[in-house]
Parts: sequence; C-alpha cells; structure tokens
Amino acid sequence: MIRISSNYMVQRYQKDLNELDYTKSKLMEQGDGKKLHRPSDNSVDYSRYLRYNVSEGENNRYQDSVKAGISWMNTTQTALAGMEDIQKTFKAKTIQGANDDKDENSGDWPAIAREMKAGIQQIISLGNTQLGDRYIFSGQADLRQPFSISDENVPRHRGLAKTLDDRQAAFFNDASNTDSANFLHQMLSLDGSDGKSYYLNTLTGDIYTKEFVQEGYKDVIASGRSTVSSADRVGNITTGTNFIKDNFKNTGEIIDDPAASPGLGANWSDTAAVAGVTLKFSTVRQQIVSYNGDFRYISMVKQN
Repeated sequence: MIRISSNYMVQRYQKDLNELDYTKSKLMEQGDGKKLHRPSDNSVDYSRYLRYNVSEGENNRYQDSVKAGISWMNTTQTALAGMEDIQKTFKAKTIQGANDDKDENSGDWPAIAREMKAGIQQIISLGNTQLGDRYIFSGQADLRQPFSISDENVPRHRGLAKTLDDRQAAFFNDASNTDSANFLHQMLSLDGSDGKSYYLNTLTGDIYTKEFVQEGYKDVIASGRSTVSSADRVGNITTGTNFIKDNFKNTGEIIDDPAASPGLGANWSDTAAVAGVTLKFSTVRQQIVSYNGDFRYISMVKQN
C-alpha cells in the first residue's frame, strides 16, 4: 500500500487546475478573433502590432491636441472680439467727452467715467478668460490669473502730464534739443495755491502758466517769434537729471514716503519759483491694473 501525503494531493490538484485553466484559455483564444495573444505566437507580426499600437496612440494624442488648439483659438478670438468692442466704445465716449464743454463734475463726464470704468473692469475679466483651469492670456504660467486691479478703496495717486502737440513741441524746444534724446514731448502739471494750474518743463526747470502753454504761445508765434524765451516763463526751479525718478515711481505713481523721501513726491512743494504761490504736483487718483504682478497697465478712474 502506497502512502500519499496531503501536500502531494494539494500540489497535484493545483497542477491539474492550472492545466485545465491553460486549456480553457487556449480554447477561448480560438474564438476571440485575435491572431496574436503573446510574442511567441508570431514574433514578427507581434512587433508590427506594437508599432501600430504606438502609432495609434500618437495619432489619438495629435487629434486631441488639434481639438484643444481649436478650442483655445475660438476662446481667444471671442475674448479679443469682446475687447475690441469695448475699445470702440472707449473711442466713442472719448469723443463725446471731448465735445462736452462742461467740467468733469457736470455734463456727461460722470456718466462717461462710470461707463468707461465698467468697460475697463470688463476687459480685465476678458483678460482672465479660462479654458478649463488654464488662463489663455497668461503665457507659460497659464495656471495663474494674469490680470488684477488694485483696490478701489485704496486708490493710487499718479502725476499728471501735459502732452504737447507738434506745434507746441516745436515752440517749447530750442534747436539744440530737436534731434536729441531729451526732446520735450510732455510737461509736468503743477497745482498752485492760487487755484491755477502751471506746467513745468522738466528739462530746463522753467514754469509756464496753463493758459500760455494752451493758447498764449500762439500769440507769440503770430508776433514773429518761433521759439520760447525766458520772458515767457513765470518761474524756474532746479530739476536735474533725476527729478522725475526722485519724485515718481516708474508707473507714474507719486512717491509718498515722508521718512524715506522727505520733501519729495507728495511732500514736495515750492514757494519761491512763482511769487506768492505755493506749487505742488498735480495728481490723479487711479486704480492700477497689473499683469502677473507687474504694475505697468494703468487705468485712470478718478481725478482729484
């Protein structure tokens, strides 16, 4: 009589079960319609199958990229079209405001200001358009919101400039400055304690009345003189090459730090240039729009 251990019986059972499972798998493979199930079936054909499989994956990824690109372009086009419509509205409202002979606190100006501010906020919203979780105007950092606007309750104060037209620039620049990098295009606006506005030539330090820069210089030209002279100014201050840098940030925002910059920016004044008049920088209250934290896009919303 042969003694059979329980371990042998278990092992024999597992072997028979595995053989039955293998036989069943082979029978099932005959009816699944597939020619290849493992590399050993046909190594040449299996290598081709792998290449086809890789090519199919690449093609699917390409198709997905094309669909994503089309969606990105359509979303971008829609956002830009909306911005273009708002810009057209800005142009129309600017012309409307220029034709309004009332001051900024009456006439159509308050309504125009409110509408243009709403337009700026809408442009910011369009600039933050997302496709999925990606911002379309954020460049490589497309997971970060690109545009933001400063708090309306904490407005920034920016200096005001008078932009000269071609005729004014030709009059207030002498011949030596015409072809130089310091060609005068703007003057800096100053507020006088007498309630009048003055303009400062930051290159020479000469100060002129607003009326002279706007209209009075035309009478001088009519009299036969084509360039400005010292007789036209009402005062002069020493500016120097760093005058603007010392008083204003690169965004145009006026410096307001009495401890670090005493007597500069918002704390600057002059009592000697124009007799009996204290001069300070004219400013306008603004909200500043930033792109990825870089404050360089500025929108005027309120004026002092």
